Amino acid sequence: MRWLPWRKVVAAVRTCGWSFLGRHCYHDLRVFLIAGEPSGDVIGSRLMASLSAAHPFDVKFSGIGGPLMERQGMISEFSMDDLSVMGAIELIPHLIKLRVRIQQTVAAMETFQPDVIVAIDSKGFCFRVLKSFKAKRLKQQQKIPLSILYVAPSVWAWKGGERQLQKWIGVVDHILCILPFEKPICEANGLSATFVGHPVLEDAFFDSHKSSSWTSNWHIKEDKKIFFSEHHLPEGTTLLSLLPGSRLQEVKRMMRIYRDAIEMLSVDVPNLTVTIPTTFSRELIQRIKSETNKWKVPVLLLPGATLKQKYEAFNISFGGSCFATETDLCSRKSTANAGSNRG
Repeated sequence: MRWLPWRKVVAAVRTCGWSFLGRHCYHDLRVFLIAGEPSGDVIGSRLMASLSAAHPFDVKFSGIGGPLMERQGMISEFSMDDLSVMGAIELIPHLIKLRVRIQQTVAAMETFQPDVIVAIDSKGFCFRVLKSFKAKRLKQQQKIPLSILYVAPSVWAWKGGERQLQKWIGVVDHILCILPFEKPICEANGLSATFVGHPVLEDAFFDSHKSSSWTSNWHIKEDKKIFFSEHHLPEGTTLLSLLPGSRLQEVKRMMRIYRDAIEMLSVDVPNLTVTIPTTFSRELIQRIKSETNKWKVPVLLLPGATLKQKYEAFNISFGGSCFATETDLCSRKSTANAGSNRG
């Protein structure tokens, strides 16, 4: 089997202190995971499936996650949508709820007694949870489980951001990086790290909507007629895949910009239809529906789209070489030069 990210993750945890994954393990593995958004739910579900396959005994999971992680056997302590908050202004109304969720998560850790904690995203929330939990354990003179941060903070994205890494010293034991240059940045700032690869590399091999974790029996349809027939699209349609994001705040903020950019694009592209693959979030789907119902350009919504559905839509869009993101459409709108990137 190919050297995919999940294999690197398992190899990484062997080298950063997870002795219970080795041949001398004689007890169940207890893993507490925290994921606060759909991308983290995907990562968490794949990690859960991989650990279950790699560990010689039962693996028990607890924590916070979405539907994909729950399909792998975890009952989320609360909805991960409570953690999908962006920006300081949006955060203010949620401060009391987040404080309650922090306390609830720490209490859940105390009850579950994990061997390892894996924090996948929602860095601000996870930082406070881990710091509070470790302080409580130290005060009680109890054993502190291994803590892993999966996906390094994007400190390289802003000036002086690398200094922010140092606050994680003593809070996490190891960081799993998805970009190769993040490992030396973490190590230069006193943090143990391993580059494990980007989760997107798994997409062609891993379908987390299947009952089994790995599958090789599906492929991307290249026949437009089949796709158009399945989704009742008229012949001659030009499809554009739009990826508005998985957070409700993103959608609220950006949908009008998407609409304006797509309407400008439709002037030059005849028979344009927009397809929007979404996550499982009911609130997100309803918001996208309410916005796109007002659009002049037809919209094909793929709620809770599987990897297979998404990649088929990408392949059909503009001859299989085009899809639009927030950056693409904002750029096109600002220059009044409608279009999208061609790969």
